[in-house]
Amino acid sequence: MPARRWISWWWLIAIVLLVAQADAEQPLIPRSVLFGNPDKAAPQLSPDGKLLAFLAARDGVLNVWLAPVDDLAAAKPITDDRRRGIRNYLWTYDSRFIAYIQDKDGDENWHIYVVDVQSEQTRDLTPLAGVQARFQHVSPQHPDDLLVAINGKPIRTVYSIHEVLKQCEGKPVELTYMRDGRQHSVMLQPSLSDQGGAGPRWMIGVELAPRVTFTRLGPIEALRESLRQNARGATLIYQFLQSIVERRSSASPLEGPIRIAQLSGEAAREGAPAFINLMATVSLNLAIFNLLPIPILDGGVILLLLIEMLIRRDLSLSFKEAVFKLGFVFLMMVVVFVLYNDITKLLPG
Repeated sequence: MPARRWISWWWLIAIVLLVAQADAEQPLIPRSVLFGNPDKAAPQLSPDGKLLAFLAARDGVLNVWLAPVDDLAAAKPITDDRRRGIRNYLWTYDSRFIAYIQDKDGDENWHIYVVDVQSEQTRDLTPLAGVQARFQHVSPQHPDDLLVAINGKPIRTVYSIHEVLKQCEGKPVELTYMRDGRQHSVMLQPSLSDQGGAGPRWMIGVELAPRVTFTRLGPIEALRESLRQNARGATLIYQFLQSIVERRSSASPLEGPIRIAQLSGEAAREGAPAFINLMATVSLNLAIFNLLPIPILDGGVILLLLIEMLIRRDLSLSFKEAVFKLGFVFLMMVVVFVLYNDITKLLPG
């Protein structure tokens, strides 16, 4: 017995030494791979389709590089940031400038800079002390204008404009904007409008819309893109429900028939493509919801059939009736909840 015990201990020690040696031989991932700059990131095609911009390191600091689309080997940096590096940038609609944001030594007072792609000259469009400027939206109708402030308050988000207009209650407001590197101001008279279906609110005729780029696709590419978008949309509802169960998201974004009717009206005013896209999205989500394993829905019926296949006998009628009643009560609770959400979003405040 003592001899066997010693042999067992020697085997255990040998195994530990082999494992330790194997771990020592495994190369560690360098820090530069985990925390260093990417080789290339955030590519953006110019609106005229001639130039490709991307982020890459210049002397160890991320900067914006530019290359002709037909000669990527000719890429060269057009910014020369030496401190924190550039993370966010965008093209102007005329393809003449690239705009980016940068602060000073991490003070988070972001300034908006533009660099001329031809002369490579950089200008600070927001040379204001203690002000944080960020990109919100760009307009193809006014590609050279940059909204800076309203009634002296910096415009950091679209909601900043809505808040000031609400507080002014119809009184004229002063809108400050940058054009060609110079600051201008104009007095605007708000008007009460119910456009958007969210109730009457003060507006000044400025529509801030996300930047949209339209790309023409061939039949095969269009079909492939359609399948990709539908597959992505089909999984969103499951991801959202999972986030609610895990308490990472609130259920307040759930919307019912009242809100869908409002969105349909807004989409119809935007045009046929927006309306068709909304209807397709609603139809897809209804189909996916119908496949959830909830009694009364098709997904619940399929689940019961699978259970009967596994146990190789029919479930009792009383059991099925009880399950369907529970499913009906659950669906009614969901309906009441989404209607409550829709009504509270209509109420002021």
